[in-house]
Amino acid sequence: MLRVIDRSDTGADLAWAPQAGATAYRVFRAGADGPFAAVAEVAGPSFADSGLTPKTAYRWRVAAIVNGVEGPASGEAAATTRPVPATLRHTRRLPDWRMMNGRRLLILHAAGFLMAACISS
Repeated sequence: MLRVIDRSDTGADLAWAPQAGATAYRVFRAGADGPFAAVAEVAGPSFADSGLTPKTAYRWRVAAIVNGVEGPASGEAAATTRPVPATLRHTRRLPDWRMMNGRRLLILHAAGFLMAACISS
């Protein structure tokens, strides 16, 4: 049985029970309503899909390859990627360096907060 065991804003981790005699597995992905397309061929019973879009629904299937022949696809597993973390979503500017009282400071603007770290004195 194919399962989504973890997900992030841009990825999903899949796992399934190994099939006897399988030398590889072909992984297929589809959007919420779209057609499936092969995205990877892996040697073991897991796959980390990456490069996905945040807050988007996906579906996966997997097929075992035995003696060079692709078997039937598994049932579907589905998941929606997480939203972008707030600390990244609200970053308005790149980090910058400033001198204050003779100290070099790294300035970060994230999630509506101004953060500074003293780097040198």
